[in-house]
Amino acid sequence: MLMFVGHVAMLPSTVQVLDRLCPTYIYLLFLNCDSARTMTVFRSIRILILLLIFIFVAFYAKSQKIASRSWAKPLEVIIFPINIDNSEQVNNYINDLSEQDFADIDHFFADESEHFDIVTDQPIKT
Repeated sequence: MLMFVGHVAMLPSTVQVLDRLCPTYIYLLFLNCDSARTMTVFRSIRILILLLIFIFVAFYAKSQKIASRSWAKPLEVIIFPINIDNSEQVNNYINDLSEQDFADIDHFFADESEHFDIVTDQPIKT
């Protein structure tokens, strides 16, 4: 019985000698044994699980992309004012902010949505 490994034809006795000298995982692809079948089943299950995870992530990303770009309902925009320099003056300014201070953002996006023929009247909601 001849086994072909690469371009070299080996007799079974040569394979047995090489099997003792080299790690087993090199020959799992070429030998027809139980450990090769077990490794193939494990590899197939692992690849199937990783493929299912990839498909789930791909569909989730696509659905999020479609939902955010369809403009069927307003996108909710949340603004978090942060006092970076920890000054009292900036802290007072942040505390004095109200929803009316951000109304211009809503008006700007509403005006721009007319230029791009967006279906909704209010594209974002702050």
